[in-house]
Amino acid sequence: MALEIDRERLSRYLLKMEENLKDIEEILASPDEEIVSSSRDMKALKYCLIEIAEAMANTLQHSLARKWGKVVDSYLGLIDEAMRRKVMDRDLLARFKFFFRFRDLLVHRYWDIDDRTLLENTRKGIQDFQGFMRETQAWIKGLR
Repeated sequence: MALEIDRERLSRYLLKMEENLKDIEEILASPDEEIVSSSRDMKALKYCLIEIAEAMANTLQHSLARKWGKVVDSYLGLIDEAMRRKVMDRDLLARFKFFFRFRDLLVHRYWDIDDRTLLENTRKGIQDFQGFMRETQAWIKGLR
């Protein structure tokens, strides 16, 4: 039995993503050399990415649990289940598999991540974060 989606909750997750994305864009406005040489900027960037991952996972988890009664216990499992349920664009969700693997590295083995690779992947991923937010906003508006 499906439960009602808590639109306010999803809106809070989106707001958290938006705030972190704004911070990331401010950091990325500087040249790479400047960012890499600033341990504060690199730590901030990593933390923002972790918060975005958490907000995305919470969004997917809430949606899957409420709409389909499905609780998933891993980040990659969330992506797989969201793809199976066609929660949003499958190609977009597939790209987040890499991001969630990367998130695990950030949390558990951050010292193994090359700062330049982090910057490159973050610059490439911004459009995907924005796409996730747009799809979630459209989905919220479409709820009855």
